[in-house]
Parts: sequence; structure tokens; C-alpha cells
Amino acid sequence: CVVCVFYTCVGGLKAVVWTDVVQTFSMFGALVLVAVKGTIDLGGSDVVFRSAWETGRLERPNFDINPTTRHTLWSQLIGGFVYWLQTNAVSQNMIQRYLSLPSVKAGRRALWIFVFGVCLLMA
Repeated sequence: CVVCVFYTCVGGLKAVVWTDVVQTFSMFGALVLVAVKGTIDLGGSDVVFRSAWETGRLERPNFDINPTTRHTLWSQLIGGFVYWLQTNAVSQNMIQRYLSLPSVKAGRRALWIFVFGVCLLMA
């Protein structure tokens, strides 16, 4: 915690933002590295997908409109949208990040970059 306080005091918000950038690239890099290494160790992507399909880990989309049915496309879209809103529209740390930018245009650009990153991570 002392390190965080130090670089925040010395570098200000810019240091915090750059730390977030380094952390994001580290996380994406580790995610890609684990996925590639695991796929290679198991014998390739065809083995991974075949095994996932045979054990029931992959499912076709369920388009049922019954709200009591679990994991339908509609419940995932609506639930995901509500979760995304509460995480990004009313979250104090995200609002602070957007307000620290010099203009509304820069805030919109940052939000679109964030949306792209989240979509890439979830895909």
C-alpha cells in the first residue's frame, strides 16, 4: 500500500492511469498465454472443443422467452446489460475516471475503448 500512496503522490492521477494500463495489458497477456498454452498442451483447439461439447460444457443458444428458464439468450442479454450499467454508469471509480478526462469527447472515446476491451475479454 505504501508503494501505491507513493506513486499516486508523486505522479498524481496520470500515474494511476498508467498503472491501470500496465495492469490491463498484463491481465490480457496472461489470459492469452494461459489459453494458448492450455490449448497446445491438450492437443489443439479441435480436441478442446470436442471435449467441451462431449461433456456438455458447450450449449446452443436458448431462445425461450419464459423468464423462469435459466440461461436463455434474453436473460443473459438483459442481465448483462443491467450489470454493465451498474458497473460503468453509476460506479464511483468509473465516474471519477471519466470526469478526470479533459473533455466529453475524450470521455466518450475512453468509454468506447473500454466497451471494446470488455467485449474482447468476454468473447
